Amino acid sequence: WLVSDDDEICEDTLDWLLGQLSDPERGNRLALIHLNVTIRERDGVIVHERVHPFYEDRYSDPGIPLFEVCSAFADVSMILSSSIYCAEVVREAVLRWAGMARNLAFPTYLAGYAAARGAMLLRATPSVTCLKDSSSFIPFGALIDYYDVPEVYWILSQERYSRKFIRSRILNRLLVFKFIAKYPAEFIKSLRFYIDAWRMKER
Repeated sequence: WLVSDDDEICEDTLDWLLGQLSDPERGNRLALIHLNVTIRERDGVIVHERVHPFYEDRYSDPGIPLFEVCSAFADVSMILSSSIYCAEVVREAVLRWAGMARNLAFPTYLAGYAAARGAMLLRATPSVTCLKDSSSFIPFGALIDYYDVPEVYWILSQERYSRKFIRSRILNRLLVFKFIAKYPAEFIKSLRFYIDAWRMKER
C-alpha cells in the first residue's frame, strides 16, 4: 500500500482492510483493493464526496469487469493512496513492463494488471481524503493525461480487457494543442497508441 504524504486515511480504514484480508472465502483471491476517495479544498470545502459514485462495496473475481466500471468514472489508482495491491502481483507487473519506471501513471497500470490477475474489491465508503491540486505532478498534467495514461491502457490491452474498453480509454483523450505544443517529441511517440486504438475493432 503506497500512501502519499499529503493524503489522509480515514480512521476505520485499517480495521476494515484487515477484516477483508482475513476473510477465509476471498481474502487469498484479492489482488487489488480500491478505496473510494473524497477530494477537498485546503479550507476544508468538499469538492467531490466520493470519486466513485457507489454506496455499497463491490467485489469481482476476476477484477476486470469492476476495474472497467470504475475507470469510467476516474482512472483507477491515479490517486496513489487509493489502492492496495498484492505484493506478488506487483513484482510480476514490474517485470512484465520495464517502461513502468518512466511512466507517471504507473499506479493505473499496477491496478489494471492486478485486477486482471485476481479479485478486485472496491470499498464504497470514502476511505482516503485528498487535497485538490496538491500533487507535485500537476506541472506534468498534460504529459500524464495525453501520453502516460494512454500508454498504460495500450500496455493493458495485452491483458484480458475488452477492446471496446481500451479503445474508449485511449481515444477519449485524443490530442490537445497544449500537449502538442509543450511535449512535441512525446506527442509524436504517442501517435501509435491513438492509431492502434482507432484501428482496434470493438468486441
